[in-house]
Amino acid sequence: MSRLIVELKNAHKIFNNNVHALRGVDFEVQEGEVVALIGPSGSGKSTLLRCINQLERLDDGKLSLWGKAFGPRETIPKNLRQNMGMIFQHFNLFPHLSVKQNITVPLRAVKRIQKIESDEIAEEMLKKVGLFDKTNSFPHQLSGGQKQRVAIARSLAMSPRLMLCDEPTSALDPELVQEVVQVLRRLADEGMTMILVTHELGLARNRAQRVVFMEAGKIIEEGTPERLFNSPLHERTKGFISQVLR
Repeated sequence: MSRLIVELKNAHKIFNNNVHALRGVDFEVQEGEVVALIGPSGSGKSTLLRCINQLERLDDGKLSLWGKAFGPRETIPKNLRQNMGMIFQHFNLFPHLSVKQNITVPLRAVKRIQKIESDEIAEEMLKKVGLFDKTNSFPHQLSGGQKQRVAIARSLAMSPRLMLCDEPTSALDPELVQEVVQVLRRLADEGMTMILVTHELGLARNRAQRVVFMEAGKIIEEGTPERLFNSPLHERTKGFISQVLR
């Protein structure tokens, strides 16, 4: 039986410039599910993702994680936050640390894992993303696609049960996108629970179990990739998909 691990109820987020980024959003994710969030820029996709791990706080509504509910003023405890990995647009690697150190330093600082074990985990994760040969390289020696794969390896090293991916390919040159997409596809195939904000509609179509279309802080429509891409119900969804895929 599937287990509900993320649930947002009537979620609202208003920024200081009076931008209503989320307008009463209801959203849920089951364990093992891959959900893709699509829609135009500024539609609230990244804000929704950031509210799940409290990089942004809801102004109203309720967030539930693994069956535990949190109001806007309540903080997610450390043990639940550590169950969530996040992949950002711009890698966020430490430039003065080697590839391996970028993975081992968080393991040692956050999880208190000793050096020998953290080195073993880092090497295992780098093999997983196809970058074992870059173990001792520094970020400035890597391509954008390689940097993003290191960022994915760093997140995986923390043994997350939920991976939040915020436009992981948007900062990459077109020819580098596929190497990151291949890693994300492999994670999806292995059963990682993922929420994926993306403009790569091919990734959403081929690996997500559910696609959610957002606009102006609201969920306009959601469904299986086959249904949503081939037979969208809402005119705005039809317009967005036809424009992006043409």
